[in-house]
Amino acid sequence: MLACRKKQWAVWSYLTTSLVEEIDKLRTVQNVLSAVRKMKRSDAGGRRKQDPTWAVALKILRYLDQNPNAADTIEGILEWWLPKQSIFEEEKVVERALDEMVKRNLILTIRSSDPRQHYRLNTDCIQEIRRMISDADKT
Repeated sequence: MLACRKKQWAVWSYLTTSLVEEIDKLRTVQNVLSAVRKMKRSDAGGRRKQDPTWAVALKILRYLDQNPNAADTIEGILEWWLPKQSIFEEEKVVERALDEMVKRNLILTIRSSDPRQHYRLNTDCIQEIRRMISDADKT
């Protein structure tokens, strides 16, 4: 009888943990979609076309779309990613663009063995990122 109760408890514990994890995943997806929708709404009417931060953000997203496994520090992004897009950007503009994309969950920050932050694509958002790039290219 005791063994049966332990098994029941183990199953209940597993199911509860799994359910909490699934709810967290759903919240993350909902937050990403909400942030992307908000970003798209703020893009309406071409208001962002002249915003240098938005322009850099789009260039970084284009680079990540073409190189989805890329990850680098702000120094590496300035040196390697942006010149491949044929541009030269000031570090502060790039930093603002990265901060905005992290806040909107389009890219992720990761820690490495060094103390600097590394940035990489949030692959869960790739389709929405591609739509954003496509919409920006149309305007």
